Amino acid sequence: MRQHLQNLLDSKEKQLQQAAALGERLLAQRVELEERVRLLQDNDGDKSDEITADMRERYRELADAVRAWDSGNTQLTTTFSSSVCTLFFPPFFLLVETFPPPVSPS
Repeated sequence: MRQHLQNLLDSKEKQLQQAAALGERLLAQRVELEERVRLLQDNDGDKSDEITADMRERYRELADAVRAWDSGNTQLTTTFSSSVCTLFFPPFFLLVETFPPPVSPS
């Protein structure tokens, strides 16, 4: 039983580390996105509504970066979500198997 409880604590610590990593990653992505959008707006704001080949390429690069971030974030969240399920569901079944059902008085 003590080992099981220690495993629960260890799993919770791992979840906290994963959540922190995800939060740091999302914050870094937001900062980079804001900077790239600002640069695009600054460069594009001085020109007419005409879209140049250079502008189109910079927008394409930004879209590719956002898709890559989303893909990586999805993988990280999936890993995080599966560790949450592992933490909660198996221990319940272990506890049910460990403790027999109460005997009702006859």
